[in-house]
Amino acid sequence: MTLPKDSAISRCDADPVAVIADIVLAAELAIERTKVESLVRDVVARRHQQRELARALTAAPDLLTSARPEGPMSVQRLIQALLNHDAQRVVLPRCARCDNARLLSLLDGEKRICEPCFTRAKVGRQPCANCGLSRSVIYRDHLDRPWCWSCRPSPQKQGSAEEAIRAIVEIVSGIEPDLARETVAEAVRESIPQLPQLHRTAGALRDTPDLLTGRGAHGSPRILALIDALLARGATSVVAPPCPNCGNVTKLGTVLNGLRCCRRCYEASRKKPCSGCGHVREVSSRTAEGLPLCSACSARQPFQYGECSACGQHKKITTRAKGTPLCQACSLPVVTCSLCKKAKPCYFADTEAPRCPGCTRKLAAEACSRCGRVRTVRTRSADGSAICNPCGTLRETCRDCGNIRNVATRTPDGDPLCGRCYEKTPFAFRDCTECGSHGRLFHHGLCNSCARTAMVQDLLADTDGVVPTRLAGLSAALLGGDPLATLNWIMRPSSLAMIATLADSRAPLTHEALDGLQPLLAVRHLRATLVAHGALPERDEQLANLERWLAKTLTKINNPEDRRLVRSFATWHHLRRLRRQSATAPLTYAQTTQVRREISTTISLLAWLAERDNTLGTCTQGHIDEWLDSDRAARPFGRNFILWAAKNRHCGPLKVPAHSPKPAATFIDQDDRWQLIRRLLHDDGIDLPDRVAGLLVLLFAQPLTHIVRITPNEITVSDAKVTLTLGSKPLELPPPVDELMLRLRDLPDLNPRSADDTRQWLFPGGLPGTPLGAPQLMRRLRVLGIQARPTRNTTLREFASELPSVVLSKLLGVHINTATRWSRTTSANHAEYAADLSRRKAFRKS
Repeated sequence: MTLPKDSAISRCDADPVAVIADIVLAAELAIERTKVESLVRDVVARRHQQRELARALTAAPDLLTSARPEGPMSVQRLIQALLNHDAQRVVLPRCARCDNARLLSLLDGEKRICEPCFTRAKVGRQPCANCGLSRSVIYRDHLDRPWCWSCRPSPQKQGSAEEAIRAIVEIVSGIEPDLARETVAEAVRESIPQLPQLHRTAGALRDTPDLLTGRGAHGSPRILALIDALLARGATSVVAPPCPNCGNVTKLGTVLNGLRCCRRCYEASRKKPCSGCGHVREVSSRTAEGLPLCSACSARQPFQYGECSACGQHKKITTRAKGTPLCQACSLPVVTCSLCKKAKPCYFADTEAPRCPGCTRKLAAEACSRCGRVRTVRTRSADGSAICNPCGTLRETCRDCGNIRNVATRTPDGDPLCGRCYEKTPFAFRDCTECGSHGRLFHHGLCNSCARTAMVQDLLADTDGVVPTRLAGLSAALLGGDPLATLNWIMRPSSLAMIATLADSRAPLTHEALDGLQPLLAVRHLRATLVAHGALPERDEQLANLERWLAKTLTKINNPEDRRLVRSFATWHHLRRLRRQSATAPLTYAQTTQVRREISTTISLLAWLAERDNTLGTCTQGHIDEWLDSDRAARPFGRNFILWAAKNRHCGPLKVPAHSPKPAATFIDQDDRWQLIRRLLHDDGIDLPDRVAGLLVLLFAQPLTHIVRITPNEITVSDAKVTLTLGSKPLELPPPVDELMLRLRDLPDLNPRSADDTRQWLFPGGLPGTPLGAPQLMRRLRVLGIQARPTRNTTLREFASELPSVVLSKLLGVHINTATRWSRTTSANHAEYAADLSRRKAFRKS
């Protein structure tokens, strides 16, 4: 949530130290402002705590003088620091229960109380484990049973410390007989220093000795410390306990559901939905209303940005050492640069190859001193000569796989590791410096998600650090989907240049703005991503590509009259029809290709006439016949233009013979067809999409252009039947085809750039929100031995011989003229089908 810049809460976020100082100086006029600001930074060092204190004092300035036990604990610490520097009017808050001026570190509702009052309130009066009377709890044994003051075990009954140590040593020696008793006693004294802890640990180990052999998560912190001390002294039978939640053997420093667990699992249990993005993540900060914010959303808040005191630029402030705001570049740690060997602020300071900004800029293309080729500099020799990446890449024997490969990194012992083995080693996984997640980091100590957020912010944010409203859709689209896939795409030079152009432009983000960008492949990917995330409306890309091609093609026609004719023909004969069709269903590549061929043929005809000093208006039938004889391949694509021109009186009554293509007479043998069907039905080694697509061709004669545009919504389940809508009537799928179809429908969309994992198409394509291309599906089916055209002809011939053309058209979506032509080709007599249908209708009426 972005707050108004002139509001008090917004100032609390932007400059909390100044707000706190103003409130303190309103009560204490004798203290200097610089002293107050210094005290605030010393008492409340963390930025989010400063904002919390500023908000509390802004809401109730009298917390400094009224002694009310409210607000954060930093109020009391600030008052104590002010009193130590001769403040006169501020008053320490008093406990809400005992009214004493003590350290109020705990809460009782909204009031602050001291620790003794909190202990009495928490423990209260409980039945004593010895006498059974309800009294104040003074002591708890190793079974966590309460004891009152009168019944508490006396030191004489409990025994001395040496007796407790001997008891523990006896238990440990039974588990670890090879470890010397003196060594065990030394470990006990080191890990359990206090007498009550010794007695409770001895009692716990007497009751549950397996706490030392793997069930340490059920024990106390002293038992865990004892296990660590024994393992450090060479114990082999003692087992370090794993975290009961994640199973990792690590430090169990927190408690979750009554068991000790690791810090990561504890933090994971405290995750909450972020009020900014809605994702369940660790709480990094909170809004003015107390709503949680994740680290990514917190980093986008305007108060995170300011003027860097070193470079003077308005950037995200990453540190405020001694009150001095510094951006990330100015706050780089000072280490020895691996290239210039000088102590400077460096990138990659936590790696073996830190680089200062100056040397990073020098890593440009130079002539390699070894191969002589001009390439990007990977490193430099001792005398400063450039060494390119291939020449500077070391090849050694990998420690893990034993193969001689490029050295990606080295272990802490200096052993080489190749890239594949490095990805599997534990030290390749580290905690993200921003969100704390454990995994492979992308760069600068950031995980994929945080690196993507930072990169999108840097590319799209204005000088105030805020993404403009016109680029909000682009930002949301880039922040959606798989982070690593987005980063890999953004890091390409073409993508960076395209995003920079959009960020610098003042125009809104539209399809027209993308049409003017290059390269086309990157633009196509970005457009599909924006449409999939709702940042741009859907449009027919085939139609748009045709219109762009037409505009570019018309500019190449020199004769204005010819250009006018071609534009009129393309607009009124083709584009009007295609736009009407596009309103109901997207155009196919074959449709637009046919139009391109006809327009190209039209331009060729006009150029052919111009070479003979003729125009379309003066040409005769003899000219057209001569042109057709010289270029017979143009006959199918030139006829529409000539007929349109004659109809609209651009030429005389010219005629072009109709092109009669030969009927598709290629078929496959029925035995081969059923062998392919059986293979697709039962061979689980074939990819499920290929099996379903092949069955749609083999069983239902579906063209590939129709198959790729099937949506999951066209598959319905009702009355234990699975139907697929291919035509005007749903088609019932037989088993096991129905099972395969449902399995494919329920698969998630694994495209890393999609808005979610819900499938929009039964056969999704490589671009988000787009279907698979028919040519690609054709190539995949050919690998399985399926030739689409002959297979479809065979299936259609069989259906036409058994079903009337009307039924064939309604079930399979075949045009009625095509269905009729196939019925005539097979010379089928459907009298038996009609009679059977009549009998079924009569039976239902009876």
